[in-house]
Amino acid sequence: MAAMHSADYILDSYLDEIDFVDSESPLDFVDVWNFENDENPIVHLGALPEADVTQWFRKSWPRSTGGLHLLISSRLHDNKTFAKASLGIRRSTFVQLIKILDLPLAYIAAVARQSGLQVRVQAEKSEPNGHPCIIYIIKPPPGAFYFLDCVLSYNPNSNNTYGFLRTNIFGASDFFLRRIQSSTAINHPLFLIAVLSEWQAEMIGANCIRIGSKLVEIEALSGHTAYRDVSPFTNGHRLFAPVKDPNHYRLLTYALTKANYRIAITEVYISSLQDLCKSALNSFKLDLKAVPKERKASMLRDTHLLRQRISCTASVAYHAQLQVQMYGTKVQFQVNVVYNLIAQEESHRNIDIANDSKQIALASQRESLSMRTIAVLGVIFLPGTFTSAFFALPLFNWDASEDENVVKARFWVFWAVTIPLTPVVVGIWWAWMHWSTETQNTQDSSGKNK
Repeated sequence: MAAMHSADYILDSYLDEIDFVDSESPLDFVDVWNFENDENPIVHLGALPEADVTQWFRKSWPRSTGGLHLLISSRLHDNKTFAKASLGIRRSTFVQLIKILDLPLAYIAAVARQSGLQVRVQAEKSEPNGHPCIIYIIKPPPGAFYFLDCVLSYNPNSNNTYGFLRTNIFGASDFFLRRIQSSTAINHPLFLIAVLSEWQAEMIGANCIRIGSKLVEIEALSGHTAYRDVSPFTNGHRLFAPVKDPNHYRLLTYALTKANYRIAITEVYISSLQDLCKSALNSFKLDLKAVPKERKASMLRDTHLLRQRISCTASVAYHAQLQVQMYGTKVQFQVNVVYNLIAQEESHRNIDIANDSKQIALASQRESLSMRTIAVLGVIFLPGTFTSAFFALPLFNWDASEDENVVKARFWVFWAVTIPLTPVVVGIWWAWMHWSTETQNTQDSSGKNK
């Protein structure tokens, strides 16, 4: 009894770490049961109130040939803090699923701690309701924009597969409906794993297409491309921004960063898909002793067909990996191209600066020559100018008679003013030059300190 209370306490502690939905709203469900003689299965897709989950799982099905009964939670729950995992269902509903599907504690802990950072298929044998059961657990890849979490429980005695799928991918129910309507072996536990792997392969293919398109834009922007319709020798491109755009390198670096990030995410998706396929192919060992004799042959046939589908998806993942590696190489090449283009642009700017400096030096030289010319002319004309100005002063009387002096009596006033005024003017000039030099030195020192 103490052990039971301990298990309940551990379960409650994990459940407290999960962000559940308070309001009750219908969940999607898929009901499929098979006909005999390999006829097309009957598919029923609808909405199920959470209060009816237990009754829906335990109801009797109209056919004894087995089927698939999948509950889908695709609610985009608003979890702004990201501190807790979000299931998109109520806590009471999840507790019912734990009991009905006999979910292992490891799965609940992985959901609560968001530690399911790799896609894996975990086959476990348990005895819910007294019959052998194989449970498959699929967790989403790390860093994924979407989450896809699936738990499947297969009962060989009743030939039924029960499951719970949660995802934030729009149109999940429609995708499964299309796959189910065009497939056989619906109730086989490997069927949903094959569908999930194919779904992820389609998303990887879409990502590869987007990466390829982005690389075409990058190559057109850089002008280094293998496509003939984009010439690197023109000033502009037909579809993309011109090379002379001031934001050219900013656009290039932004596009390269975005492409590189998408490549990294796609590599994670591919790795997780490869792990999923590998785990599914290696871990599925159906206990044929628990399968009735009349179904063993069809079970082996369906297993072989589904394993082929998963193997094909694994091959697609391998080739997608090669393609993404090629994209990574092209991105690295374009990064080197951008660095070289920036270096060339910087070199051209330095050349322009050197040319401008040369022109400034030549202009200064011409200006210096002009100043020297002006100074020489001033020196040549200065004696004559001074002499004419000096003798034109009214202190001289050039019309004086022989008995009168040419120089007037107050001529000494001229020297009395000129002689002291000359050192005063020179002193003012010297003080101004000294102050100007000190100010310039102070400004230069403050500029160097910055």
